[in-house]
Amino acid sequence: MKKLLTLFLSIFSIASTANAEEQAVEPSKPKYRLYFSITDIDSGPLELEGKLPIVGMIFNKLNHEDGSEYYLAVLKEPLESKGRKITHITIGARFLGQHVGLRMKDLPVNIAFVVDNSLLDQETMDFNKGEFVAIGFATDISTGPVRSSNK
Repeated sequence: MKKLLTLFLSIFSIASTANAEEQAVEPSKPKYRLYFSITDIDSGPLELEGKLPIVGMIFNKLNHEDGSEYYLAVLKEPLESKGRKITHITIGARFLGQHVGLRMKDLPVNIAFVVDNSLLDQETMDFNKGEFVAIGFATDISTGPVRSSNK
């Protein structure tokens, strides 16, 4: 009987712990970690072309009422534009039916500088807090070549 009681209590404590962990995660706040490189610019300012490749990490998805998906990204190296230091951008697929994500290669994307940092805490895209600057081509660089630890 003592073993049965111990087993019951251990199962109950495991279930409670799992429940607490589920509640601690905010399902409404998606988490991303996708590294990308913008390797070419189709249209945009010359100053931006001189900064290529632009490398960043997507950390949040922003939806828009029209169904479009935009992604917030922090830049590896800040950019200068019109006397401002740009540390974050948004990117979104240029064409309907295409998506920013894993294994994208030279995907045409709209690029906007984040000019109001309150956008970083939002869940929906607000075009008043970004400044469209260019159309570029993004490639996923999250996974590199597989390396063996064997010598």
